[in-house]
Amino acid sequence: MDETNIFRKKKARCDKKCGKRCENLDCSLWFFKIDCSKRKYQWLGTIAYDSNGSIIEEKEYSENSTIWKPVPPDTWIEQLFKEVCKKQEK
Repeated sequence: MDETNIFRKKKARCDKKCGKRCENLDCSLWFFKIDCSKRKYQWLGTIAYDSNGSIIEEKEYSENSTIWKPVPPDTWIEQLFKEVCKKQEK
């Protein structure tokens, strides 16, 4: 999956959740904690920005309020996991 398709899926997901506020979605940042040894991740939040750089949606979760999930194979999360854990090994 190329970055354009990932962006479109994120935008579609955001549009459903925040409606008109996301019409000008330019980018979104997703925050994860990754446990390389257990091959798990935890979603900690998202910030969505419009084309002017203004925040249009922000969600933050404490580490105690979200669960650890296994890294699913053949996904962008697995790509992120490989990159982060590869750097950690060095």
